[in-house]
Amino acid sequence: LPELFTSISATIFLGKSQLVIGNILGSNIFNITILATLIVIMYKKINHSYISRSHTTVAAWLIVTYGLLTLPICFNKDITLLGVSIISLAIGVIYYICLKKMATTTEEKGVEDPEVYTSLTPKQLFTRFALFSVLLIISSIGITYVSDMVASKLNLDVTLAGALLLGIATSLPELASCIALAKIGNLNAMIGNILGSNIFNLFILLLADLLFTTGSIYTSNQQSYNLIFFGFISTLAILSVLIANIYKEKLSRKVNQAIYMGGGFISI
Repeated sequence: LPELFTSISATIFLGKSQLVIGNILGSNIFNITILATLIVIMYKKINHSYISRSHTTVAAWLIVTYGLLTLPICFNKDITLLGVSIISLAIGVIYYICLKKMATTTEEKGVEDPEVYTSLTPKQLFTRFALFSVLLIISSIGITYVSDMVASKLNLDVTLAGALLLGIATSLPELASCIALAKIGNLNAMIGNILGSNIFNLFILLLADLLFTTGSIYTSNQQSYNLIFFGFISTLAILSVLIANIYKEKLSRKVNQAIYMGGGFISI
């Protein structure tokens, strides 16, 4: 929700597509940093935990999406269909594929995520969820305006401002939820939280493209190059950790540890 509504605010109310690009790509990098830090800290627990193979698929598609983004941003060439970039349309297709994969994944070895018990009724849970969602939306819109004012005041590049101010601020819910999931031992959901959030963030680019009618949202600049490059490398490093988890029984303990620690530190 924070990334969605900050992007809507940046396109409709401010007309600054670079703020959207910085927000989405910066948020994804920060999300991966959160996950990588927890992997380094908890690599032994993660190695002995069940991690769904669907996460590996999502990470692979994230890497493909970063590759697609290099076309309009790095080469400054964008092809549109009915006013929408074909890259945005491709991202929409990738998001659908990832959703379908996650929904149809069969749990291997009959392992289930840890259950969490609560005394709250479904109605109480829904009411609290709805209340905090509304507060999150209002805060997201407000922080977009504040970030734009800070960028103007400090003469920051708009993409950089989106990555530093919006990207980090909108990722704070992921930080809190990952810590909470780690505490209760649901490491599978912790990883899914970050990867699912990142693929949804990239899907927001399609929505922003539909809303931004004064040109392409994919503008070529150095900050965008950097965000795509580091996002690609950090996601690739996380993918190596997920693959190592799949084949952990075939790898030696030292090799497994080296991949976990190496992938984690590279992503950080």
